[in-house]
Amino acid sequence: MSDIDREIAEKVMGWSSGETEGSRPDIWLEGIAANGANIMMKDEWNPSADIAQAFQVVERMREDGYDYTITKNHDDAGYTEFWIQCTNGKTLNYGAAHFMDESEIPGAICEGALKAKEG
Repeated sequence: MSDIDREIAEKVMGWSSGETEGSRPDIWLEGIAANGANIMMKDEWNPSADIAQAFQVVERMREDGYDYTITKNHDDAGYTEFWIQCTNGKTLNYGAAHFMDESEIPGAICEGALKAKEG
């Protein structure tokens, strides 16, 4: 697991680290999950590369009062750039992340979320 994925789990999702019995990998627990209902296997949590998990991050940030904007700009020379902004209404560039390729969207979502949380 990458550092950014761990930080997203802890700082954005609000998960805490847990352990399972036997040889199963460590897990992330959401809130108090004594019954095991809300768990995520650590080796399966990869929002910086998985677009579906990255949008779980977006949804959590929205629950916390943040908005996401993804902008794609083109110029006459064929140059394309993308921006993700994660704002809470206080400042426009709160949690902005710049990226060049659509494959980088999950990582940019995560980067923007962490920057916004660090505020």
